Amino acid sequence: MNTSLFQRKSLIVFISVLLFFGVFVSMAFAAITTLNVSAPNGGEDWRGIRHITWSTTGGAPGDSVDIVVIDEVLDFSHEVATNVAYDASPFSWNTVTEADGANYKIRILKAGTATVYDTSDTVFVVDNTDPVTTYAIAPVTPDGLNGWYATVPTVTLSCNDGTGSGCNNTYYKWDGAASWTTYTIPFLALEGEHTLDFYSDDNATDVGGLRNEETVQTQTIKVDTAIPTVAVTSNTINGYYNAGDTIDVTLTFSEVVSSTDDLTVNLDSGGTCTIPTFTSQTTVNCIYTVSGGHNSADLTVTSIVPDSGVVEDVAGNDSTLLPTSNMADTSAIVVDTTSPIAFTVGNVTTTGGTVVTGWFNSTNVGVNMLVPFDSDSSLTGGTIQLQAEADGTFENIGSSYEIFVSYLGHTISFSLSEAQLEALTGFSEMDNLQFRAIITDRAGNPTTGTQSAVSLTVDQTLPSVDAGNDKEVNAMPTQDATISDGGSGLNTYAWSQTVGGGVITFSTRLARRQQ
Repeated sequence: MNTSLFQRKSLIVFISVLLFFGVFVSMAFAAITTLNVSAPNGGEDWRGIRHITWSTTGGAPGDSVDIVVIDEVLDFSHEVATNVAYDASPFSWNTVTEADGANYKIRILKAGTATVYDTSDTVFVVDNTDPVTTYAIAPVTPDGLNGWYATVPTVTLSCNDGTGSGCNNTYYKWDGAASWTTYTIPFLALEGEHTLDFYSDDNATDVGGLRNEETVQTQTIKVDTAIPTVAVTSNTINGYYNAGDTIDVTLTFSEVVSSTDDLTVNLDSGGTCTIPTFTSQTTVNCIYTVSGGHNSADLTVTSIVPDSGVVEDVAGNDSTLLPTSNMADTSAIVVDTTSPIAFTVGNVTTTGGTVVTGWFNSTNVGVNMLVPFDSDSSLTGGTIQLQAEADGTFENIGSSYEIFVSYLGHTISFSLSEAQLEALTGFSEMDNLQFRAIITDRAGNPTTGTQSAVSLTVDQTLPSVDAGNDKEVNAMPTQDATISDGGSGLNTYAWSQTVGGGVITFSTRLARRQQ
């Protein structure tokens, strides 16, 4: 009885111990109850390294899972990783090891078994391929020369990501700018020669948010819609120019141009000069030689004419050859090949001593000449040269005088000295002196005036007296005396008694002293 009771009690204790330890083990090492995939769970676009994440309930140390990627459309699967600790979320996965696809799901199984804990709700995309941007320009072929557009073309950029995640944005910039512009609609190319950089990215991102970006593409676009212009200047100094003088004519274009033939430059003076055919120049010139009959108060170009063909820039834009500015705007060049108008020297009078019209005597100290000047402005800065002749040939007397603006429209008196007259070639007693002048305008055109109507005869010899012989006539003493002048002849004469008294009477050219 006692034995049986002891046995029953022992059995009860044993069973109680077993039950106690069994419950403890069950509670301490419970199996995974639930596991739910949270990423990717559908709709994601993944590239590069991404994190697979899940959540669990239950589970014990040593519990592990297998991670599988499946493609339900293509009906295949393969392992991403095996024997991964059940609590290893997030798990880093390099998607580059997977082929690009748009129908992927992640499935997590009990390690080493076919027991599925959870699968992504819907598909996600794996895309490790860069998108491609297509460049298009219209018109396709440049409408100018040498690869240049003469009209502004339109640029269109198109992104294609194939079967991947789809294009996110396309970006572009000009000439290596610091920032990129997001492309939205076609745009116009810039004027000039410029470099266009562009690229696209897609929607797939890695754990750092980076996207698939294609390598930057580059296009060079040359646009020149500007019509070349020309300005005309001269390197010749301002002043007056006459026949035979040369004047520079310089053409400066707004850009590099070339001509297909020689250019003829026509000037308002009636002259021309020629510029030979040239290539890739901005500045060309020709030399204009003044000819007789050419005249211009302010030299300027009236037209620039190619002998044939055109003047064009590198893009083929024909230059307008109507000057935007002309020589007269920057220079003051006068072309004058016209001589001053005819004139006649006015009255000529002697100065000093006894002035007798028509005579130059020993008492005179010089001569005044009257010279008329026209109101021609081209005379200002010119010269007047006085001339005289004693032997039939006119010669200069002294240096020339400058013509001042105050002379214009007036008659001016000029003086010659006795010494200057006596220095004339052949100057001698009883010579007839003739007077004239040469007026030369500022450009160097001379006009020799008509000689004065007044001439001067030289008589610098003094009269002489011969007392003659003493005589007595009718018991009166007489004195024969003669007077003479080898030059112009006597004008007046008189006798005077210096000693004694009495009456003195004179006869024509014979004088008798009567006592």
